[in-house]
Amino acid sequence: MLFASLRRSFFQKDDMRSKNLGVMIKATSGILQNRLGLQDPNCAHSFCRLLGKMNTAHQLSELSTNSDFSTWIDQVYNFTMDNLKNWQSTHNSQHYLLSFWSQLVAPVIIMRENAPPNLENCVRQITTAYVDSRVLLAEQSANEGVREKYLLGLWPFLFVFNEKIRYRV
Repeated sequence: MLFASLRRSFFQKDDMRSKNLGVMIKATSGILQNRLGLQDPNCAHSFCRLLGKMNTAHQLSELSTNSDFSTWIDQVYNFTMDNLKNWQSTHNSQHYLLSFWSQLVAPVIIMRENAPPNLENCVRQITTAYVDSRVLLAEQSANEGVREKYLLGLWPFLFVFNEKIRYRV
């Protein structure tokens, strides 16, 4: 986790930083592809934190120049969608994933044509899936009584998604 959040000044050369990012992308891609340890809620939670740290420490322009970015972002998208569908066991990790995606939206607006293809579509689908999961949660809460901890805390991310996407036009 700490390697993902190393500051730019830690590396003497940009190519060393790029190599470090490449190793992290390959490693997390392998974890996502093989689902290594992601069945354990604690491991999945730590993995979500790792993704968030990677995105915070590196700009979209840095991430997207990696040759494995396209495959990696698709895997992160699928992982996020799975987590949104399985909100009962991953509710503590969702804000890391939603934050990951919300941090990708602003650079897409700035990069415009140079933005990675399909990224905006991924964010829209994640937003829709999040809203759907909250509606399902509200329905289950009304019918069965769902614990209150599932209902709190994630609405601000929805607002950020919608505001950033709306101003892209």
